[in-house]
Amino acid sequence: MTRIAAGLLIFDMLGAMFLVHIPNGFFVANNGLELVLLLAALCLAFVLAGAGRNSLDNKLLAERDSRISVLA
Repeated sequence: MTRIAAGLLIFDMLGAMFLVHIPNGFFVANNGLELVLLLAALCLAFVLAGAGRNSLDNKLLAERDSRISVLA
């Protein structure tokens, strides 16, 4: 479920960026979008790579033979 949650958080960060942080510039000291872009990039990495071999998703879902185990 990590990929799903990270995908939803990307949309959350994009909404925060467009609604709040763009007028303030880039740097986080001015309440800019630097941190928001960093968090969105981190979530994108989780969407693309997954949570990893030692994650809770893998432990709970990889042992079962179901369609949702593909997400782990």
